[in-house]
Amino acid sequence: MADKMKFKEGALETLEKLQKAHEKLAAEQDLEAQEKKEIAYLKKRVQQLKKKRNQLSQQLQNDYHQVIQDYVQHSDNPDYLKELTDSEKEEILNAAYALRCKKLRDLCDAYRLAGVSIESEYSSKINFRLDIFNGGQHHDTYYIEIQSGDQLKISRHTLPYVIPITAIEKNFLNTDVQAFFTELLKELNIFASQKEKDKGKMP
Repeated sequence: MADKMKFKEGALETLEKLQKAHEKLAAEQDLEAQEKKEIAYLKKRVQQLKKKRNQLSQQLQNDYHQVIQDYVQHSDNPDYLKELTDSEKEEILNAAYALRCKKLRDLCDAYRLAGVSIESEYSSKINFRLDIFNGGQHHDTYYIEIQSGDQLKISRHTLPYVIPITAIEKNFLNTDVQAFFTELLKELNIFASQKEKDKGKMP
């Protein structure tokens, strides 16, 4: 009789453990399902916010283009220029700066595989990183900071002194930014190749 009681108690204890394990598993599955649902919602929300951001960014760019277009259309009229308020002048300058910076960023995106990228951006200055490769291997990294205003200008850089940066800046920076980076990369690649040749000549 005592053995039967112990058996029943053991069986009940086992059933209780199984029930608790089942309840724990069900709770974990519910939690996992809830987490997946929340993650799916967050992903969807992120996509919505990205889409909204892109729309607002495009609208802002369109506004900038409109400001510059209006200015260009009336810039030959002396009375128009005289009647511009300080806030309107500032708006035109800000629009010109924003469009110029966007052009530089777009250019960097196009050149990213070629070794040019934006390292940092603050106020009216953009710091570019130039990674130079030679023979399929990374050779050197240089930095060049360009300041935007009425005219683009180089404020500082880490380029080798043999690079004719003053001439490249004068000839291309404010007329053809793409040609500026193309010429700069060409000179840096020549410099890298020459350094490798000089290393090979060393005893």
